Amino acid sequence: MVRALKTLEYRGYDSYGFGAVSRGELKLFKDVGAISEINQENLRNLAGSTTAIGHTRWATHGAVTRNNSHPHADTANSVAIVHNGVITNFDDLRRANPKWDLRSETDTEIAANLIADCIAESGGNLRQALEKAIGAMMGEFAICGISRAAPHVMFAIKRKSPLLMAADGLDTVIASDKSAFSEFADALPVHYLEDDTILICDNNSRKLWKGIDGAYQESQFIY
Repeated sequence: MVRALKTLEYRGYDSYGFGAVSRGELKLFKDVGAISEINQENLRNLAGSTTAIGHTRWATHGAVTRNNSHPHADTANSVAIVHNGVITNFDDLRRANPKWDLRSETDTEIAANLIADCIAESGGNLRQALEKAIGAMMGEFAICGISRAAPHVMFAIKRKSPLLMAADGLDTVIASDKSAFSEFADALPVHYLEDDTILICDNNSRKLWKGIDGAYQESQFIY
């Protein structure tokens, strides 16, 4: 994953980070500066996970600080996400939810708390939760996340901002730029996800739902 993020350095960024569920805990490592200067020892606490997320950030909401770097977790540290785009109603969502103990200045942390709340309100049904979260957010976003309760699951939602998926056997890679896939396998078929899409992947399956006229319908991948 570190090598994959390095392929995106040409886009410019000011910070980076990684997240994974390891030994039953959601663990993050974030820093400012160049990813080429990363000390691999700093990633040891992410070991033992088969599902991870990573991100390089170009600041849009908040200063260039470690706290503002991605990934972002919710207050309970149950969900972590990375995000490209701008959630235009993030301030309305923040004011409507004073219980959130926010540690950054970003719209991404708002989205992480919103998704975590939607999961709780949906009784753990991730698809229903993500559908609800998409409906609550305005603007554009490509979000990929993990959950402490489901360590082998990765989810993604998309509106306007680019998001791509490639798969080979049981391995799934999600990225915002096709160049990132070169670190995994050049021959992987890459799928460009459509707007208002929900993607949920685990060790055994990949399921996709598309929003059509306000309702989400399961769609089949063609490999």
